[in-house]
Amino acid sequence: MIIVYRSFTRGVMMVDAPALRLSLLGTVRIHDGNKSEDNFRSPRAVALLLYLASQPVAVPRAELVELIWPDLPAERGRANLRWALSYLRKLLPDCWDVSRQTARFVLHAGIQVDTLALKAALELGDVEALAEAVAGAGGEFGRGFYLDEAPEFETWLLARREHWRRQLSRARQHLIDHYSGLGQYDQALVYARQLLAMDNWQEAAQRQVMLLLARNGEFNAALAQFEQCRRLLAEELDVAPQAETMQLYERIRARRAQAPPTLPQPATRLVGRETEAAALVQLLLREEERLVTLLGLGGVGKTRLALALAERLQGAFLEGVFFVPCLGITSRDAFLTRLAAALGLSLQGKADVTAALIAHLQTKQVLLVLDNFEQLAPVATVLTPLLAETHGLKLLVTSRERLHLRGERVWRLKGLPYAGGQTAVGTPAGQLFHQVAVTIRPDLATGVAEQAAIQQICTLVEGLPLAIELAAAWSDVLAPTALAAELAGSWALFKEERAQMPAHQSTLWGTFQYSWRRLAADEQLLFSRLAVFQGPFSLAAARAVAGGSLPLLARLVDKSLLQFSGEQYQLHELLRQFAAEKLAAQPGEATQLGEAHATYFLLWLAGQHDALKTKRQEAVATEVAARWGNLRAAWEWAVTAGQAELLLTALGALYEYVTLRDRFHEGLALVELILPLCATPLAQAKAAVYREALRSYAGQVPDTATLRTRHDPILAEAGADYLWAISHTVNAKTLAVPEIVGALQQALARFTELGDDYYQARTLGNLGNGLYNQGDFAAAADAWREGLALFTQQEIRWGQAGMLVSLGRAAQMLGWDSAVSRDYFQRSLTICREINRRTIAIVALEGLATAALPTDPQAAQSHYLEMQDLATELAMPQQLVTSLAGLGDVALELGDLERASSYYQRNLQLAQAQGYDWLQSTVMIRLAKVARAKGAWSQARRYFRQAFDEAHRNQRLGTLLWGLFELAELLYLQEEEPELMLAILKLLAMHPRTIHGYRQTVQERLAALGETVSVADEAVPDLSDLVPRLMTGYLAESEE
Repeated sequence: MIIVYRSFTRGVMMVDAPALRLSLLGTVRIHDGNKSEDNFRSPRAVALLLYLASQPVAVPRAELVELIWPDLPAERGRANLRWALSYLRKLLPDCWDVSRQTARFVLHAGIQVDTLALKAALELGDVEALAEAVAGAGGEFGRGFYLDEAPEFETWLLARREHWRRQLSRARQHLIDHYSGLGQYDQALVYARQLLAMDNWQEAAQRQVMLLLARNGEFNAALAQFEQCRRLLAEELDVAPQAETMQLYERIRARRAQAPPTLPQPATRLVGRETEAAALVQLLLREEERLVTLLGLGGVGKTRLALALAERLQGAFLEGVFFVPCLGITSRDAFLTRLAAALGLSLQGKADVTAALIAHLQTKQVLLVLDNFEQLAPVATVLTPLLAETHGLKLLVTSRERLHLRGERVWRLKGLPYAGGQTAVGTPAGQLFHQVAVTIRPDLATGVAEQAAIQQICTLVEGLPLAIELAAAWSDVLAPTALAAELAGSWALFKEERAQMPAHQSTLWGTFQYSWRRLAADEQLLFSRLAVFQGPFSLAAARAVAGGSLPLLARLVDKSLLQFSGEQYQLHELLRQFAAEKLAAQPGEATQLGEAHATYFLLWLAGQHDALKTKRQEAVATEVAARWGNLRAAWEWAVTAGQAELLLTALGALYEYVTLRDRFHEGLALVELILPLCATPLAQAKAAVYREALRSYAGQVPDTATLRTRHDPILAEAGADYLWAISHTVNAKTLAVPEIVGALQQALARFTELGDDYYQARTLGNLGNGLYNQGDFAAAADAWREGLALFTQQEIRWGQAGMLVSLGRAAQMLGWDSAVSRDYFQRSLTICREINRRTIAIVALEGLATAALPTDPQAAQSHYLEMQDLATELAMPQQLVTSLAGLGDVALELGDLERASSYYQRNLQLAQAQGYDWLQSTVMIRLAKVARAKGAWSQARRYFRQAFDEAHRNQRLGTLLWGLFELAELLYLQEEEPELMLAILKLLAMHPRTIHGYRQTVQERLAALGETVSVADEAVPDLSDLVPRLMTGYLAESEE
């Protein structure tokens, strides 16, 4: 249990409830665990305890003697004070600060004092703490305690009792108000009766109990409470109840005699609105809230929620809750007549209907639910006198349009939540679909496919309840999967009548048409134009594209046809489809809008190109993401319209965005749409560079041959240095290793000339990769350090993450302390998780896995599995191949050869399918290791031959050295071809690109053989000679 108390020195505190408690409210008592002490040895010690525990400061001893021992000589009084303090210190250790001149009660976390806990709870307004404090109060302050010999103390005690009586009354009233505000009248009655027991002559307290009983539906008990009050006043005070009490009595008696107003019965149970319903109940129970409007587009569930609120609030309004349907009523007089009829008020002989209604409602507590009020919005001022001239009247209005009345509290309703559940029927939207569908088709299947289809339906309609109900109404003739497919292709079903719904909601399009007809001509024009926007749009965009003014947009928002949030406007997708049909009826208008929309958004995107390469790139990328729906629509329109120049203008920014946010496949699909439109060689070259770059990012093999032979010369001639340099970074992906480094060095030089620090850093990263693959790990590390410095200078966090993970790889190869490489990888992964850069996180996870493999295979497996999940999620086949290889390495390390072989075979199949020649050679070496472990020597040799063939052809030095190391291990274990084994070992020992881990093992093998190696050793072969000899010699023979 947590308790709240106030420290004299530290203010209000919340702590765990201590075992030691001091009760001053009620009988003075000390509680210590299961023990309790209230039989004190001296009444004056109790007086001292009461007084000091109530003082925030130290009290002079002389003052205490004079207050509590006034009838004794001073010396004797001081002696008694010393004894009393000593006695109290034994009862309450650590609670006293006593000096020769003063004494003070010290509050600490180890003790709770009920008076101070009550005070602190009141200051905080904490309901739980107040309830605990009230529950712990045993009565008046120091109940039953008197000290006749000390008149000044008695005066102080009486004042304290009155003070704490008022504080307890405040606390109980606070709890009464809290629970009444929640409509929890049972709980409120508990505290109301306690308050009444404190002073049952208080008629206000009597009335409060009567009213709560009535609100709880206990009319007989409320009337009995009145009789009890009347007798008490007559017998004890010889007075009659006050007029206010009599009025309440009459109202309760009248209410008991009447049947409650009848509310319409909803066709479905309330789904997904519990939080809103609870909040609205509290809102409507606030005294100051008189007019609440549930605002939303047609079909969003306003009436259903209003009926639920009416049901829950029936007890809160003594004279009842009345439902007033306003559909079809458009005039002030017709509304007043409908309202009078709903209230059961006869208008016969009453010329002024408003005055008659005010007279009827003036002294009553009534909630009026005015449903479908939007048609009366132009005459909404009809409600003003009703609210102004009454006190207990409240209005709950459902409307598609705001009323714009003073004091109106608007509550905007949106669709039901349709995402976030473990299953489709686990979301409110899915529950509503299922609830309606099973009434039509009790055997409705809800398997995995059906759940996915229901989720798709609810997402398509953005959780709009009416759309969900109308869709579910087709469940007798369409399974969820078929229904989802139908709706994904067309909204035609929403134009057909299928469900038994009110006439104005029999079709979704009919519901929207009802709102459309209520729009003025200029509102209809703007609404139809807004269909061109796909997703959120700003005021500036609305002005530039659709000619929308702020007042017009505001009117559409007020009429629930347009949503506004976070400085962005948006049409509900179903409303947008409806508006699009209106726009399509004006072909010329639609064409002009499409062009304006495409021009606005694509030029805006083009303007973000440079910012996407600065430290602001994440913020700018977020802005692009927010406009992505409009940008895609603009792109596709421009493609259809053949606007190649406009598209090429935005192409660079598109490329920067999709690579920054790992949306390679989506970007590639958009870029490929441009190529057929490119009429000039330069335009074709520009588009081709970006396409091949994105293919590379997406894990595909880029067509670099065409780039080099056809497009690069065109770019160079045109002076398109930036694109020429990017092309060279793409070309490097498929070149032999030495050529890769050359191409990247050319690109780096060009970016340096251009002063583009961002692409200098990126190219240094690629150059480091090329040097790494060439086996020059130290040079690679230098390139990556330089890149890290540039990215750090620019505050590009994803770039820092990429360079850190690369440096981790270099650290491993150079034999640095393992803690250094792990630190690089972990720092990189931390940044990736903070900025959600998953593509680099994959590489960091690979690094952590390789670092953990020798000592902790299980940890390595965990990292590889996470890597595999990310690669699958991002559709990155190259990284998936790598993760499979890693899982095979774990299995091999654990001695599970069959499992390792299975992973490697899957790895090989995927690498071959994707055309990853460089990865195929590494898989072959791994399969050779498995065969070696099984003792399948000839099979191992066959795998080595295939690996060396690819690696030698493409000059993959790192792969060749690794393969030679593993082949030497095979020869060492097989104890054959000693001269060949020795030649390989000496080459590995002397070669500058042999990684540290291999070099150590090689030195051990040579030492075991009694061999040494030096630079002058003529027995050390050249790599370019040794590999061909192997292919035509030892490895060739192994295939016989």
